[in-house]
Amino acid sequence: MPESVKENGSTSLNDIDPLYAGFTKTGDPRFMVQVNSHAMKQETIRVALYTRVSTKHQSCERQVRDLTRYAAKHGYQVVEIFEEVCSGRSRLEKRPVLQNLLEQVREGRFDKVLVTEISRLSREPKVQMVVRDTLEQAHVALYVRNLDMESILPNGRINSMMHIVIAVYTEVEKNYSEDTVDRIYSGLRKARESGKRLGRPPGATSARDMIKKYPKATVDLENGLSLRKVATLHGLSKSTVQNLKKCVDERRSQRGKHRKARPNGEIPVRPAAQN
Repeated sequence: MPESVKENGSTSLNDIDPLYAGFTKTGDPRFMVQVNSHAMKQETIRVALYTRVSTKHQSCERQVRDLTRYAAKHGYQVVEIFEEVCSGRSRLEKRPVLQNLLEQVREGRFDKVLVTEISRLSREPKVQMVVRDTLEQAHVALYVRNLDMESILPNGRINSMMHIVIAVYTEVEKNYSEDTVDRIYSGLRKARESGKRLGRPPGATSARDMIKKYPKATVDLENGLSLRKVATLHGLSKSTVQNLKKCVDERRSQRGKHRKARPNGEIPVRPAAQN
């Protein structure tokens, strides 16, 4: 900015943009062109929203809503919304949606990428580094909502402070996760040493659940097929068929208490399942 712009006795432009803090409004046409072009750039900033959840049972809806509101508040143009379902620990090769985002960043489709928190991009430092480098090379800013920080400052320089904050944030989260896992394994180890039973209690899988899971194999067992034959026909392990046979016998026993036999003493049998 030329020195002639800095004149006293005029209205401050701090309310227009922090980039012009310390400067004052004048009639200098060079200054007005710069202000107008900067305002125009702000109005047409193109952004991508990236969201991620770990499982298909979760939804990106809240992340999309928060980022959309932020974009609308600042007058950004939302060009595309990326939604991905995968673990935050996944390698970049296993992240097709994130790869697509980075490819479009290289093509120059966006000016900013918005995320609710850095862990939505990745929990792996290596992946975070690839994303950061790709964005910086394309001069695309990354905005992290929960940190309220952007990777590129208004003057166009890289925000090195954000790099530090993200590194610390990631390390703290990693250590927290590792500590949690350590505490879990420590608790399990102590439980085993004290003789406590771990895992499912005996009979946790009910006869009804087993029969519901393997209906065709159940019918074949009821019709007298051997355990080996049933295992071969249905691709089940010997132990699974043995457990299923116990469930079938248990159900037959329960039925025998409530169901009357035919006049000749026979119990009706269902036809064998068709594979």
